[in-house]
Formats: sequence, structure tokens, C-alpha cells
Amino acid sequence: MDEIINNIIAILQSTECTSSNAMELDGLKRCLSELKEKGVTVRTLTTDRHPQVEAVFKKQTEITHYFDTWHVVKGNYSILLHLPM
Repeated sequence: MDEIINNIIAILQSTECTSSNAMELDGLKRCLSELKEKGVTVRTLTTDRHPQVEAVFKKQTEITHYFDTWHVVKGNYSILLHLPM
């Protein structure tokens, strides 16, 4: 498994995507495609709260998508700070 992981690197040029936001999703798709080609089954994936990534994973069922805990807490903490006491 380490051998496979060490050989999967997705390099994107900024001119390949419309924005840095689009680069994150495209890079993830390329990495998952490489893993699939190498015979690796991905059952779960944990990412930040990127809206485009979330939208893609809502539509498919073969990979269970989780949010990174730090990003969830950070988002909720910001909301709680602005609540009236």
C-alpha cells in the first residue's frame, strides 16, 4: 500500500482550471481516478468543507464522505461567537 500511495501525485497547472477553487476538486478527482486505476478501493474520504467536493459526494454512493473535524469546529465556533448572550 505504501508503494501505491508514494506514487500518486496530481500536479495541476493554474491554467488547467478556471480558479484555485476548481483546482481542489479537479485534483481530488484525478487522485481518486489514479487510485481506481491501480486497483485501490476507496470506501471513505475525509476532506475540508469545500462546497464543490461536498456536492460531488452527495451525488455518489460508493465513497462515504466525512468532514475534517477541525474545519467543522472552526465553522461552528465562528457562528457561536456571534450569537447574542
